[in-house]
Amino acid sequence: MKKVLFFAALAACLFTACQKEMNAPAGTTLTASILQTRTSLQSDMKVFWSAGDQIYVNGQVSKPVTAAGASASFQFDAALAAPFKAVYPAAFTQDGLSLTLPAEQAAADGTFADGVAPMLASTESGNTLQFKHVAAYIRVPVKSAKTITSVTFSGNEGEQVCGSFGINWDEGFLIDTDATEENQSVKVLVGKSAATLVIAVPARTYYKGFTLKAEDADGKVMTYTKVSATELVAGQVNTLPEVVFEPVPEGAGSGTEADPYLIKTAEDLAAMYTKVVKGQMTYFKMVDNIDMSSISEWTPVNVDFANENGAEGIMFDGNHKVISNWHYVNTTSKYPGFVAVLHGEVKNVVFADCVVENSAGSPCGLVCGWNGVSNASLHGHIEDVHAVRCQVISTHKTSNVGGIAGSAHNAEFINCTFDGLVERRCEANSNDTEKSSYRPIGGILGQVAQKGDDMVKMEGCSTSGSLESGNGRGVGGLIGTCNGSAVIHLKNCHSTMYIHSKHDVIGGLVGYWAGGTLDHCWYEGIVVNETATNKISYMGGLVGHTNLGIVFTNCHSAGRIEGPGQIVGGILGQSNAAATATPVIFKECWSTMTLIAGGSTIGGICGRGSANQPLTIENCWYSGEIVGGKSTAYVGGILGDGPKNTTVTNCWTDAQIESGYGTGGVCGRLFGRQGSSADVNGDMETAMTGCIYWGPSLRTNTEGGEKCSNHYSSGAMVGFASRPTTFKDNYRPAVLTFEYQRYAPLNTLFDHADSSPATPLVQPYNFGDAPITLSEAEGDIEDFKYYSPYHGKAAAGDATVSSLAKAIGWDESVWDLSGEKPMLKNTPKE
Repeated sequence: MKKVLFFAALAACLFTACQKEMNAPAGTTLTASILQTRTSLQSDMKVFWSAGDQIYVNGQVSKPVTAAGASASFQFDAALAAPFKAVYPAAFTQDGLSLTLPAEQAAADGTFADGVAPMLASTESGNTLQFKHVAAYIRVPVKSAKTITSVTFSGNEGEQVCGSFGINWDEGFLIDTDATEENQSVKVLVGKSAATLVIAVPARTYYKGFTLKAEDADGKVMTYTKVSATELVAGQVNTLPEVVFEPVPEGAGSGTEADPYLIKTAEDLAAMYTKVVKGQMTYFKMVDNIDMSSISEWTPVNVDFANENGAEGIMFDGNHKVISNWHYVNTTSKYPGFVAVLHGEVKNVVFADCVVENSAGSPCGLVCGWNGVSNASLHGHIEDVHAVRCQVISTHKTSNVGGIAGSAHNAEFINCTFDGLVERRCEANSNDTEKSSYRPIGGILGQVAQKGDDMVKMEGCSTSGSLESGNGRGVGGLIGTCNGSAVIHLKNCHSTMYIHSKHDVIGGLVGYWAGGTLDHCWYEGIVVNETATNKISYMGGLVGHTNLGIVFTNCHSAGRIEGPGQIVGGILGQSNAAATATPVIFKECWSTMTLIAGGSTIGGICGRGSANQPLTIENCWYSGEIVGGKSTAYVGGILGDGPKNTTVTNCWTDAQIESGYGTGGVCGRLFGRQGSSADVNGDMETAMTGCIYWGPSLRTNTEGGEKCSNHYSSGAMVGFASRPTTFKDNYRPAVLTFEYQRYAPLNTLFDHADSSPATPLVQPYNFGDAPITLSEAEGDIEDFKYYSPYHGKAAAGDATVSSLAKAIGWDESVWDLSGEKPMLKNTPKE
């Protein structure tokens, strides 16, 4: 038999795998070990054979082993010949073609019981076998004031977990053969008040999660349900949080904090709105999972709220239970959602397979239409609320739509998740003014309506699934829009939503952002936009557009942004702020998004900065492909178009770029967005130092026949730069494919000396005070007033990005320079 020894309570997804060997001549002795790898076996867990263990090989059952150990020799009376197919425990099979898992397992504190951990081993030759687990293990610490008699595991889609299974010997897994009701649960017999149980269950993905039901000696039960898709990997231990057994209590409660109303049935849940009292807080607590499929009518709490002291308050504790199959169709009510306007708290609840459909003009969301209100004393708090396979659909063209809440004032969203569909299901025609208005839609929240600083908080939130917007501006995987003067902060948030919008201002996390910070946030997914070609679209891997100062720290994006419009960035599309605004700053951020746009201004980190706002990008990198059209201008691997007071420091990119003109490996244009009226020799107070472009190719493909005077130049590092820009220690590879427009002489790269306002950038042509006209023989280009590229310096042929970074003094507490390309040490994790 096998034992697993646990010496620490590890977090979810500890890996356990083990090693075994086997031997077989005539008489026969096989040596068995349990497969283990460095990546799957933790140092504080060991797996041993136990005295008395027996294995089944080729129709024969071994003699019991007499000693425990990591390896064991199993003896057979019969002579066996390879190939060998082995099963442990021997009692689990009679024919080697199927394996039978018991419906009951004994408890063994801290480990799984003897003889419940099935393993397979096979080999075509030799006399040594390594056994592999075909079960996964769930570790459940349970405490109770009374004796727990059993804990039962079942999949939420009726999966087979015991009984007879087929065996796939080639890949080593079990095949369901009988998923009848008696084979859909496995029970661990406990018989004590506190125990750490390890339940062995078939390894597979449980697509609707699983349920654990504990029962005490009085016959009372408590359930723990996980409703999201969960992969239980063979040989892996999945540790759940400690469960304090709390059976369904007697009575209904009185609605006070000490004695909350107890929600046991669908009818209890549907009647909550009748229990609340205006002007006071009412308390609710769920005591069991509830299936709402029998409820056809729903009235949200606080639907007739007053914005002052008359508001109904609700403190709803889901007690980590599940509300499933709730379907609310709203046509006339204000603020459709589980709660209409949340004054109070909703926490610790899972919504599974729930739907809110709205055709009214009010903000709508799964949990509430509004979270909090403008009266600062009426706060809203949503925490540990999770939506799985849910839908929020509005067919009204002006409603604010959010997966969790439609709008928010004085509110918090902490550790909330939404998985499913959020959609505004309507079209805007050419005469519809709403198509150009902000009609926000977000995976968590439609709109931050609060003005002022830090009045809406979001931390530890995430979304997955799809976000679809048929009309209106402001689309984000977490938040659609923020009020023009709202300052909010996102921390440890992410999204993997597929985002599709027929209008502009779109971000992987936030569509329109006013100001604030994003710390350790990321987006990985696909953003598709359908605005007209060359129409401004404002798309960003994290944020589409911002109005005030914003700081991105340790953030990243991956995937693809695609659309025919303008102004696209891997992290931020555009900043557009007043002269007095605080700066836009990127620190230790990265992106690998493919950026495809028909219009101008594309940057691997930032598309465009404001003409009146300082912009700083430091210790950032971009690796991907940027594709623009033949008229696309201002394209760079880090920054598309930099304003006055732009600083880019210690950044690298290996972007493969194809665009129209004004294109550079690092920055497209560093000219302050001043346009043709500005003097190329004017000091825009910009600087680029310690940057590296390591791309394979940079091609500009402007339509043939156009004159250079009509277009900005392109360069290996910067396409067009103000000549007093500070350039220092910037490098390109020794070999770089560089093609500029149709004029061959400009395809030749040359090294630029470092420059500053005191020693401006020097070009190969002496412009003086007037444009130079070239002869027809030199390419029919009549003037060069927009010719001011920056090519940096060619690196040595054997250089790598990391070796260059080390040579120019990048901070190795920030960067890992051990590989060919630098990697940031502080990277957000899921």
